[in-house]
Amino acid sequence: MSGTAHIEYDRAKMEELYTPWVKFWHSQGLDDPDAALLCVEIEKAEYWAAPYGAVRRTVALTKALTTGDKRVIGDNERSQCDP
Repeated sequence: MSGTAHIEYDRAKMEELYTPWVKFWHSQGLDDPDAALLCVEIEKAEYWAAPYGAVRRTVALTKALTTGDKRVIGDNERSQCDP
């Protein structure tokens, strides 16, 4: 994904999104002065859907690299987000 990012200090939104996992990085929880929200307005996104297991993905990647046929590694989708 790519887009434009900005930092927000919206306490209500931080409380809504807070989980105990956050405490791993911010020992003071939401009172940590370094805690903030990173908001990204996504402009475009791309993903690969590879439904195979690790071994089949590795074989497919090897085939793609040797033959140049990228279709063997899965479906590729691109999306341009509307403003």
